[in-house]
Amino acid sequence: MAANWLAALLRLLRCRETAKLPDLTRMLFEGLRRDGLDDQAQRLAELVMRLLPVRFGQAPAAASYLGQALRYMEEPTMLERAITEWRKAALAEGERAMLQRVTARRFGSATGDALAALLGEATDARRLNAIGDLVADCASADELLRRSGGVLNGGQHRRP
Repeated sequence: MAANWLAALLRLLRCRETAKLPDLTRMLFEGLRRDGLDDQAQRLAELVMRLLPVRFGQAPAAASYLGQALRYMEEPTMLERAITEWRKAALAEGERAMLQRVTARRFGSATGDALAALLGEATDARRLNAIGDLVADCASADELLRRSGGVLNGGQHRRP
């Protein structure tokens, strides 16, 4: 019955309480499967996986309910990929913040801010680690920013 899953989708999109996520998600995907809408379920699963973390963040309490809600989705591997990406993004965000802080302590806040702008949303752990090495190795702020730009643009990190 289309009205049931459609109502569940609307309630899910308007939901503000993480504790309600598992039941709303279950109703949505059970209704879609019952009505034979597997392709739509797949697309909605992808949408919901993008929406829920943005809406509720990665706080531990929210993460518990998000995990329960996402279990009702079509493909378990999709959940695993999403969780891996969320972890990768959270780790990269922490590493970028740490690089900015250490750079600011060593070369001043302007250089820390410039490095943060240069890093943007970079998530490649190998490159972020290489920039961490540069913070320790470079003799000047200009050298750090120049060499960091090279690393982020695909260049190799070389010790002087």
